[in-house]
Amino acid sequence: MNCWGKCSPASPWSNLEPALSSKSSEPRSGAEPERVAPLLASPCVRRCCLDECDICLGCGRSLNEILDWGSADTARRQAICQAAQARLSQRRG
Repeated sequence: MNCWGKCSPASPWSNLEPALSSKSSEPRSGAEPERVAPLLASPCVRRCCLDECDICLGCGRSLNEILDWGSADTARRQAICQAAQARLSQRRG
């Protein structure tokens, strides 16, 4: 199936910033600060537009990958980025 959609101007939702974590950055009293691996930044390029196959023409992620991004761990985010990059490369020919 050819998924080369025509899109209207950007959605009003396309410029929303990601929600901030509600976790405090302050260490618990008497405890060592938590060591957490940084998560990958979103590959969003603010050109949000889905084709007929629900693939974003801007970043290459599927709609499900976009929806999963906020709760995805680092390994899942890496897999999403790799799949999205492959889609963009394939589309560009």
